[in-house]
Amino acid sequence: MHRISAAVLLGVALVALPAMAACQPIDDPLTDDDDPSEGDDDGAEGAAGALPGSLEELLELTDVEARGWNTAAVVSDVKVRLDEDGEGVEAGATYVASGADEVLELDVQPDAEASDGVAVVGETMRLATLGLEPMPQEAAQGLPSPDGLAEPSEVAEAAVAPLEACEGSPPVAVARYTTGALAAWDEDGWSLEPRWRLTARGEEGVGVALDAQDAEPAGDDPCVPPPPEPDEDEPAEIDEDPGTGPLVEPPEE
Repeated sequence: MHRISAAVLLGVALVALPAMAACQPIDDPLTDDDDPSEGDDDGAEGAAGALPGSLEELLELTDVEARGWNTAAVVSDVKVRLDEDGEGVEAGATYVASGADEVLELDVQPDAEASDGVAVVGETMRLATLGLEPMPQEAAQGLPSPDGLAEPSEVAEAAVAPLEACEGSPPVAVARYTTGALAAWDEDGWSLEPRWRLTARGEEGVGVALDAQDAEPAGDDPCVPPPPEPDEDEPAEIDEDPGTGPLVEPPEE
């Protein structure tokens, strides 16, 4: 049995998808010099690659892989791990599809051995393993679009002060965007209408709930406690952020 990660970020009984390449960085001719050995080093460093610079570019990359799994695939969760400068160093995206009895989780990482320095790997998990049911077409196609979500770099800056106010430890280590679709759907319909929610966490796990579009603190008490430690003896289950997870609405303003 595989685990389901933190966006469902979710996968598991698995399907290896082909690596997907991002655009090759363009060498700046002004940085070249007469030492061929140094030029080779620069080329090797460039080949290590980096994550796409925006959520739109990241999702363009993962969408291609997801459509290879299911032509009706729709993204439901995105998670980006950030370095101290607010740059993405690893990302994941979870996809659902109407009628599918599986969910797909894609992991995106810089990879020096990949053709353009970025690798995408996919895992799937059967919904029955999670005690969930496939979504009908109208439910899956009705999930909110990720257009307009705050960029991870914006989150890294905007979350510092509220994270400190929540006794967290900046810099922001993880930005997680989730619709809550899987947990909120059952045979009777939506238990809570899906919409994008955003949580930013420091390395120690303390988080802050932010508006998914403008990265402002959500509600009067946006503080989010660290997620519980996983229990290896328990079966895989959906990872939800306590306090601001998909099944909890923010306080009314």
